[in-house]
Amino acid sequence: MAKNLSELRVSRRQLLKGAAAAGGVTLLAACTSAAPPAATQAPVAAGAKPYAGTTVKLLMTQIDYGTGLSENLADLEQKTGIKGQVDMLAFQNLNQKADLELSTASGAYDVLQMIYIRTGRWIGAGWAEPLDSYINDPNLTDKAQFDVPDFVSGAIAPFTVGGKIYAFPWLADCTIVGYRKDLLEKAGYSKFPETFDDLQAAAAKIHTPDVAFFVTQNNMHWIYPNWMLSYGGKFFKNPPTDLTPMFNTPEAIKAADMFTTMCAKYGAPGCGSLEAAVAETIMHQGKAAVYLDGTGNVQQIIDTKRTQIADKFAFTQTPKGPAGHFPQLAVHGFLMNPAGKNKKAAWEFIKWAVSKETMLKMAMNYGHIATTRSSVLNNADVRKKYKWGDSDLTALEEGVMKQAGEGGYMAYRTVPSFPPVGDRLAQAITSVISGQAKVNDAMKSLQTDVIGILQKEGVKINP
Repeated sequence: MAKNLSELRVSRRQLLKGAAAAGGVTLLAACTSAAPPAATQAPVAAGAKPYAGTTVKLLMTQIDYGTGLSENLADLEQKTGIKGQVDMLAFQNLNQKADLELSTASGAYDVLQMIYIRTGRWIGAGWAEPLDSYINDPNLTDKAQFDVPDFVSGAIAPFTVGGKIYAFPWLADCTIVGYRKDLLEKAGYSKFPETFDDLQAAAAKIHTPDVAFFVTQNNMHWIYPNWMLSYGGKFFKNPPTDLTPMFNTPEAIKAADMFTTMCAKYGAPGCGSLEAAVAETIMHQGKAAVYLDGTGNVQQIIDTKRTQIADKFAFTQTPKGPAGHFPQLAVHGFLMNPAGKNKKAAWEFIKWAVSKETMLKMAMNYGHIATTRSSVLNNADVRKKYKWGDSDLTALEEGVMKQAGEGGYMAYRTVPSFPPVGDRLAQAITSVISGQAKVNDAMKSLQTDVIGILQKEGVKINP
């Protein structure tokens, strides 16, 4: 499979490989000109190109989906007359630049990547244009290609606030497991352990100094919640209405103990502080049995150009805990900049960038398994491409999106205050894995510090 994504999460991810440490990659440059506003746009005659000479600029992270868009801009121009410009940044740089662009209302970019953990802040601050008037425009073209109901519910839910849609999703990263089927079978497991308790028992049997049982990457506020929610723990009591932190509860502490033990006792060297690319390499080299991460990273373990043991791997859902099964989901979309000067053209760009046709092309030609459309996930050619032995990656992807969307348990991640809270959580978990702190002490200290973070941001904490 072609390389496609990492989760676009706050810490550095696999998708950042090769990105510039500062600044972006401008793939096409041109000047901008204004387009008629949506309300006054007249119906367009068939074959007409009303936006000829107009440039729409997109700011997003360095990822193969962006490369795919840039390499197919001629298609956009042929259909609409729009000249597209795709600027891609390393994710940390994107976070900083997007915040600056939106907060200053510079209007330098017409379309920006809606970063999942910033949706609460950005939408609340009015930094994303509501798209319903464009969706409901009677002159909307390409309705069959756009098809809002075709987006999986779990993918579009984070961008729907107060009944209004503020962005359309192009990426949904879902936590799954990639594992060495041969090693588990040798230890007597005909199928992958269904619970985290069983996973720990398997680790005790299979882990050796030469082949670790477990590996993951370093974004702890993305990985640890797979355990935390499954053991009944929470980030906040009842987000978004009650943001009282819940890190010192018995459930959260138990989950932290299970997870940090998995990393420290049964993990590959450096587990908990590894870049995704390193974790993948460890699997490629046969030095670990299990890799838990987002689909975009996990699928890379069967890259036959990088490993000779790809045929030994299989994929499955993450285990469950006493409270149930809670795989994680991170969704990213494209928003329209309220300060942009080419809004009608920006809408045409967004329609094209997330259309059925474009997304199918990204899945087939650019390794984009983390698609957000049901029609693409269920396309026969896509399903065939992402089937590996008995493992069906598209089914795993769709299952997590639906579960997370219908369950609503990912609401904690779109709370405006989540980014600094998540960073502090990562510090706490990492300190336990490295042996610098005990689980109880780290979680209690985390609770105290998060209360301070939230109160500083004006959040009321209930007793």
